[in-house]
Amino acid sequence: MVSLGRRRRMHRRILVVAVLAVLLTVAAGVVHIADRRLRPALFVIARNRVQGEAFTMLTAVIEAEAAEPFHYSDLIEVETTSDGYVSYMMPNTMRIARLMSRIGGGAQEGINQLAEADLSIPLGQLSGLATLSHLGPRVPVRVLPVGTADVSVDEEFIGVGVNHVKHTIFFAVDCDLRIAVPLIDERLEVSVRMPVAEAVIVGPVPEMYLNMQLPSLGGGR
Repeated sequence: MVSLGRRRRMHRRILVVAVLAVLLTVAAGVVHIADRRLRPALFVIARNRVQGEAFTMLTAVIEAEAAEPFHYSDLIEVETTSDGYVSYMMPNTMRIARLMSRIGGGAQEGINQLAEADLSIPLGQLSGLATLSHLGPRVPVRVLPVGTADVSVDEEFIGVGVNHVKHTIFFAVDCDLRIAVPLIDERLEVSVRMPVAEAVIVGPVPEMYLNMQLPSLGGGR
């Protein structure tokens, strides 16, 4: 026969095992719920971080390349009549294409540097508290370029007064990135559009105008 003391020890062991099983089940449930809630928040922080870094980089590239001293007349050839009205306008496609090429090269280099940068996020940022935002283990964030940076040029005509039209030339850069954080992998598109030159045309836009129909550079997405 099993002694009373031995039976008590067996009951205690069974009780301990049952309590441990319950605690492990509860802990697993808490971890699962926390993971489901925290993972989307972590990705939002990562996406905003990457989007901000990419936007700043692309803006800086356009500003740097467009900082070369040039005037509106370097990009658009304009002829006027004897009374000062514009009679002919034609884009300098070679100059514009070279500028687009430089912007595309600078953007691609910046994207490659972004892919190599340390963009890890402290878990403390998930708290939403500034005092804790730099604390906790860091979660790695990987940025992978998708295709190449796409550079395009467009323009805009806006009336600015009686018989006056403002002509603005814009350069735009679009790039696709893939963001990877633990257990999440998603695609992100970042676009920047900036004016690089403008002029006020006296009189109506001339009928003889060869608008800019340059193909975009880059792509491959």
